[in-house]
Amino acid sequence: MALGADRRDILALVVREAATLSAIGLFAGALLSLVAARAAESMLFGLKPHDPGTLMTGAVLLAVVTLAAKLSPCTTRVEAGAVDGSARGVNTAPVSKV
Repeated sequence: MALGADRRDILALVVREAATLSAIGLFAGALLSLVAARAAESMLFGLKPHDPGTLMTGAVLLAVVTLAAKLSPCTTRVEAGAVDGSARGVNTAPVSKV
């Protein structure tokens, strides 16, 4: 992030990063769950091993939780502003070149 970036740009960056990571994780998880469903088929009572409703519900729930987990600290930090960092114990000293 650059100094001087406005709130919308920062939040867009965070949402884009969260969406990319979520999409990769959900794709990999969906493939693994389809494979694992075969092994767990005898333990699934009342569900088909490849039930699309269950898979979609799980995927949507995970995407919402991921987005909330990424946005919560970001919006708090954006609202506080960069100047407030020293009051919260964030090291704002310049980095010395050795």
